[in-house]
Amino acid sequence: MAKNRQYDDDDGRTVADMSGIERQPLLIPRFSKKNKRADFSEAPETDEKPEWESSEILNKKERGYFISGVLTATLGIASVFAVAIAIVILIISHMGH
Repeated sequence: MAKNRQYDDDDGRTVADMSGIERQPLLIPRFSKKNKRADFSEAPETDEKPEWESSEILNKKERGYFISGVLTATLGIASVFAVAIAIVILIISHMGH
């Protein structure tokens, strides 16, 4: 049970209305297809393309170069971490001998 506590700095204003939110079960969560709250609305659907898909910024070839560059950088950073972890494991395994 929740206790009603009074705080010195509480002026009684509601910051966020949480009255429509129910507690979810721990083992089997409930997923409703539509939100039943009247004040909740989805973002309006538009026919506009997202900014990154517009032809003014990048064409398909440039987008491919961008994606390959990002993947190359990510694999480079991951390989540095993998080598560092391998060195640490190697040092730790030789300390016991």
